[in-house]
Amino acid sequence: MASSLSSNQMGRSGRSPPRGGTAERLFEPSDAAEATATYSPDGATIAFSRSTGDGSDLFTRDLTTGTELQLTTHPGRDWAPDWAPDGRWIAFSSDRGGSVDIYVVAAGGGGTPFNITNSAERGEYVPHWSPDSRHLVFNTLSDDIGLLIIDTDSGEPRPVNLPKSSNRYATTWGADDDHLIDVDDERLLFLHSLATGDRDLLLEEPIGVGGPFSMEVSPDGRFLVHNESVASQGRQLFLVPLAGGRPRQVTASPNGHYFPAWSPDSRTLAYSAVEDGILDIWTMPANGGTEHRVTSGRGESWQPTWSPDGERIAFTRVDSSGSAIYIMPTAGGPAVWLVAGGRPDWSPDGKSILFTPGTGFSATEIFRIPTSGGEPERVYQGAELVGGPQWSPSGSYFLFPRVPAGGLVISDVGLLLDAQP
Repeated sequence: MASSLSSNQMGRSGRSPPRGGTAERLFEPSDAAEATATYSPDGATIAFSRSTGDGSDLFTRDLTTGTELQLTTHPGRDWAPDWAPDGRWIAFSSDRGGSVDIYVVAAGGGGTPFNITNSAERGEYVPHWSPDSRHLVFNTLSDDIGLLIIDTDSGEPRPVNLPKSSNRYATTWGADDDHLIDVDDERLLFLHSLATGDRDLLLEEPIGVGGPFSMEVSPDGRFLVHNESVASQGRQLFLVPLAGGRPRQVTASPNGHYFPAWSPDSRTLAYSAVEDGILDIWTMPANGGTEHRVTSGRGESWQPTWSPDGERIAFTRVDSSGSAIYIMPTAGGPAVWLVAGGRPDWSPDGKSILFTPGTGFSATEIFRIPTSGGEPERVYQGAELVGGPQWSPSGSYFLFPRVPAGGLVISDVGLLLDAQP
């Protein structure tokens, strides 16, 4: 019986029988993370991406001998490989050229990757080969990420006019409803006034380098927490004093750290971290100290958000049944299912949670649900893809990034492949 591969963006790859059974770990826990695996046509080898410092590269692994071959070497991110049915080529997504494009590399190694697409105005993602190995189909996504603010009373949308930036998904509220913390394409941090449009540079050095990142301002307005790639340590959490000063690293474990969230009293951080190949929710004192694992068991747990009283945490769990939002006590105890979806954000009054049907830019709707459960209420629907919503500090508004949907594209690559040596 054939087996099926499983992986996620930040965890480990494994395989299991397609009709169920015991999963087999393919890689031992380490500082690196393997993901987005695919089989060769004969099923004897897999291709996968592996984090390598600030980026990720492609490798193959013989499933019988364990022999590995590195196919790409670049500071950028190479991921989402797909093996051509004729066995000769592997297509993948990469941001090595600045924007996200589709590349192809020889499956046997020894060749230089060449790009199939070259678009500065949009990204191309997740390629798949046609049965004849002469065409590729892939998703397109505009890199023009916009922001929208919704008035929770009237439901009226208000676009936010900011300089174009591919890092717009990381924008977060400041200490009040009048300011946003924004990051430009150089990853410089700005305080943006919604009333005047003024932009003040907060830090002269780039933040969050080394891949996707997230950030959040503490409720007391004193610090911003974000994650950043550190050599030989993976992604770590840093605090930035908003009154001035240098960022300070507050985590040290070799686990990757993602989606940091402040407790209401600004004393504790919740976040996602990878240990033993599993992504779980952890907490630690905001000024540094012992990290505590608060979820375990089935699935991957991420995207934590605190209740206003600090007694509960809502989070996304992804397992074989899909993506869902759970709530658990911060002091420990069982997690309770709330609703299918992802990207939860707890309202300042404690009564409801905003969420999207998916975990990333995969939905066009935003919903609100009472924290006690019940029927979700749709609070936004548009033609564009939306990211995770964020309540404003007062609860009068919520903010979210949006990306114009591109669609599927089929590209005839046969002649280009024939021209390769």
